[in-house]
Amino acid sequence: MITVKIVNKDQSVKDTIDGETYTLNKGVTEIPISFWIGYKNSQKKIGRSYIFPEDECSELSAIKEFKESCFSEFDSLGTPAVKASTEKGALSKGVKHSFALEWLESITESRELSRESREKESLHISREASLNAVEANKLARRAVIWAAFAVLISTIALVVK
Repeated sequence: MITVKIVNKDQSVKDTIDGETYTLNKGVTEIPISFWIGYKNSQKKIGRSYIFPEDECSELSAIKEFKESCFSEFDSLGTPAVKASTEKGALSKGVKHSFALEWLESITESRELSRESREKESLHISREASLNAVEANKLARRAVIWAAFAVLISTIALVVK
C-alpha cells in the first residue's frame, strides 16, 4: 500500500473517504495515499495549513506511484470494463474516478493519434503508388512507340527485299 506522512498541527480529525475511515492524530500520521487524495479533494481545511504533508516531494512521488498503479490496473481491466465501471461501478466515484477518466482520455488520444498516423501512412503509400503508376505508364508508352518503330522497320525491310 502506498502511504504518505501527514502532519496535523490541530486536534485529531476522524474522517471517512470512499468507505475508509482514518484518524489524523495531532502530529505525524502515516495514511494511504488514496485516503489523502480523497481527503484533500473533500476538505477546505487543508488551505488553512494545519493539516499538510510532512514532505511535499514524498507526497508528489506517492501520488505519481498511485496513479501509475491505477493505470496498470486499468490496463489489465481493459477499456470497456473501465468505461462501464466509471459510469456505474467501483470507478464511478471516489479517488480512482478522476484517474480512470484521465486514463480513458489518454487511451482515446492514443487511438486517435494512431489512426491519424495510419491515415498519413496510407496517403503516403497511395501517392507513391500513383507516382509509380505514372512512371510505369510513361515506360509503357515508350515501349509501344519502340514496338511500332520496330514493326515499321521490319515492314520496310520486307518491302525492300
